[in-house]
Amino acid sequence: GGISGIILFTLTALTFTFVITWVFNNTRASILIAILVHASIDTFSETLGAIFPAKAVASAFPMMIGFGVLAVVLIVLTRGRLNYERLTEAQSAPRVR
Repeated sequence: GGISGIILFTLTALTFTFVITWVFNNTRASILIAILVHASIDTFSETLGAIFPAKAVASAFPMMIGFGVLAVVLIVLTRGRLNYERLTEAQSAPRVR
């Protein structure tokens, strides 16, 4: 709670944003897949209460670390572009009707 909880939540949301952006760009702007990734993470975090102590699940710190590591890996592998080129190529390609 308090200001530290707000800061921790903000950092977790920021790192999660990189992951969702990468998913969105790699699925040719599929909002449905981005929603499903978000929902699966919400669902998975709910089941953690049965496995780990409540104090560990209530803290956003483990999620921030996990998303932070994943975000850094994605940024390094895509050289900071998060595969944005793939999205622009898909949007500029002619569609067959």
